[in-house]
Amino acid sequence: APIIADEGMAVNRAFVECKQGDPNPNKCLGEGEKVTACVLKTLRTAEEKCGPSFTGFQKCLHNRSRQFADCVEQQAAFEKCMGYKR
Repeated sequence: APIIADEGMAVNRAFVECKQGDPNPNKCLGEGEKVTACVLKTLRTAEEKCGPSFTGFQKCLHNRSRQFADCVEQQAAFEKCMGYKR
């Protein structure tokens, strides 16, 4: 989802750069943990702040085989609740 991508851009970039710079998976565990923590924080915030619209968006994606184009209305409601600007 765009919100997760935006919230985690810096930690995702650091993780990808680490992986590209060293093929040893152990070298990037710290960066991977930061990515996971960022995603979990974003999901918790979404659930706490915008539970109904977040759940509606999730259900739409689930019921429509994760086709974002089919869930534009639910996505807009969720993003509005989160204060997300594209």
